Amino acid sequence: MTVIGGGAIVNGGITVALSGNGPLANGQGWLATAYTTASQVPDWDVDARAICANVAP
Repeated sequence: MTVIGGGAIVNGGITVALSGNGPLANGQGWLATAYTTASQVPDWDVDARAICANVAP
C-alpha cells in the first residue's frame, strides 16, 4: 500500500505549532512534527493519520 493523503492535528495547548505535516518520501508513512512556542505549556500531543491505497505501478 502507498500513502495517498493524510493530515495532522495538535491536541492540547494553544501555544503549540504544527511544524511539519506530510508523506514520507518513500510513500510508506506520514510524518507530523510540532513544537512549543512558550516556556510553560500544558500537556499536548500530535495525531497524524495516513490514507493508504493499493496503487498500480
